[in-house]
Amino acid sequence: MQQWSVDTNDFLAIYWVAFKIFNNLAEIINFIEEHIEIKWIRRFDLALDLKIELLKIYKNFKPLKQKWSKFFDNKWELQTFYIWEKKKTLNRYKLLRCYNKKDDILRTKRQNLYIDYLKENNVTRIEFEFRSELCKKITLNQLLDKSYIFSLFLSYIKQYTNIFNSFKFDITKLNVQDKRIDIEELKSNELLKERHLNIFIWYSKTIKEIWWCPVDILLRKDILKETTKKDIVLSIKNWKFRQDIYEFWLNIRNSKYIFSKEIDDVIYLPNEDENE
Repeated sequence: MQQWSVDTNDFLAIYWVAFKIFNNLAEIINFIEEHIEIKWIRRFDLALDLKIELLKIYKNFKPLKQKWSKFFDNKWELQTFYIWEKKKTLNRYKLLRCYNKKDDILRTKRQNLYIDYLKENNVTRIEFEFRSELCKKITLNQLLDKSYIFSLFLSYIKQYTNIFNSFKFDITKLNVQDKRIDIEELKSNELLKERHLNIFIWYSKTIKEIWWCPVDILLRKDILKETTKKDIVLSIKNWKFRQDIYEFWLNIRNSKYIFSKEIDDVIYLPNEDENE
């Protein structure tokens, strides 16, 4: 996903349009089972399309106490409304959106895939976006169970509107991950380390592009370890920073002296011209 802050190459995203392009769900599932190992699900959406005007559905929603927002088209007619925070950084649980599906089809130029929708006077989509914190314990097999996802959708929508009260279903809720964290386990989580490292590198590059050195920021804020400061000093020769020397001292410290006592017995290279 090149539009993300950090390029991500290790996941598969399937969009609604796939269910229009492929003849049946089995084609998609067979491809996944043959080529991809599912470790976890980061997000899934459940949607229901109704032949009802969006404004009528909106009026049937209960008064909203949580964060919500509305959007209008150029005719000042209601086009979309959201419940809960849209930004993923502020909301990792769920988002409910309702919008005019016909307008969305025309805007995304997918008329050829939704000819049957355009024949209707009104088509409104009610869509739940379940995000990372609610997806951690769900499996792909559960999402392939139609009765399960139908109950899941109705279990969550009932708190917002009475439109679906005539349907019978089993109350189904997603388990929220326990927020208590084992620090030692966190330290050993290589995947988490790599993720944070990638984010840090991306931000560093961005900061550098606006003419501010990220290392200078770390030094000023006193975030660098003393050992790292020493490695930097040792890597300066002839008043220039040498990447090869830095990596050399880094390897020395991490291997040869890994079990030695904390004694500063390193030899500093003089900042003067001399034969290498």
